[in-house]
Amino acid sequence: MSSTSGETAPARAATAAAARTGLVIVAALVGIYMFSHVSQYLGRRPTFAICLIGAMFATMNVFWNLGKFNGVYDIFWMVPLMGFFQLSIFGGYAVYFPELFPTRLQSRRD
Repeated sequence: MSSTSGETAPARAATAAAARTGLVIVAALVGIYMFSHVSQYLGRRPTFAICLIGAMFATMNVFWNLGKFNGVYDIFWMVPLMGFFQLSIFGGYAVYFPELFPTRLQSRRD
């Protein structure tokens, strides 16, 4: 069974999956960028808390409500929102992790 454009069903599914993945990547980039700006104003701990709580609620929303609002199109806004919160936390790791370890344990150029 093919559409009028000549694409097969698996090809259309692969295209849709690629579009969803692209949306998640863009949302993640925006989330990581926003983490740095929000943490400048609120501090890192409150920003981590906001992102973790946001990730929890966004994930619950996806798994409980996917398809209930706009059918199959819910995935195009719910999953990027989940990616925004879940992956924004990585914006703080680059600054936070080095503070956990003394300088002598961090990699050095000798």
